[in-house]
Amino acid sequence: MLKQNPLYNDLRILLPINLHNKLLPEIKTSPLWLQAENSPYFPQAKKILILLQDADKLSNLRFTKQKDRLRHDLFFRTLASEKLYAGLSPEVMQQFFSCQVVKLSSIVSFADRILMVLSWIFDLNYQKSKELFQQLSYKKYLLDLLAEYHQNKVDITQIEQLAKQYL
Repeated sequence: MLKQNPLYNDLRILLPINLHNKLLPEIKTSPLWLQAENSPYFPQAKKILILLQDADKLSNLRFTKQKDRLRHDLFFRTLASEKLYAGLSPEVMQQFFSCQVVKLSSIVSFADRILMVLSWIFDLNYQKSKELFQQLSYKKYLLDLLAEYHQNKVDITQIEQLAKQYL
């Protein structure tokens, strides 16, 4: 739609809108990114994209915390009870402790899902975004929620320390 309107057919608009919900490895291999790299507008479009990505994450976290959405979404409601309290899986913990955003395909338990959301810190681009993440108590909210579904206090402490160090 935007491409059809000359006012909006601009790389600085198209790139951020098309790629804002993707992670960096996926972004850098997308045809639009590869095509855009040679444009004089690419540096501006890239800055807007990165800003929009951070804004999206913070907005999603606000919504999630405000309504306790993680416990009310379809994933939570359809999870078998043995998976609900299964704790963190080794694969998800490995991704987190490698400072990676946890892959959706790796999630097995509700604790995994919570840690995936916390792992968004590794994809925040601006220091101000990291500061807001802490000021708005998203880290505390997610760690408190994780402690309800993963009983290993040593793991929780290590996760908290890495999050604190990264932020």
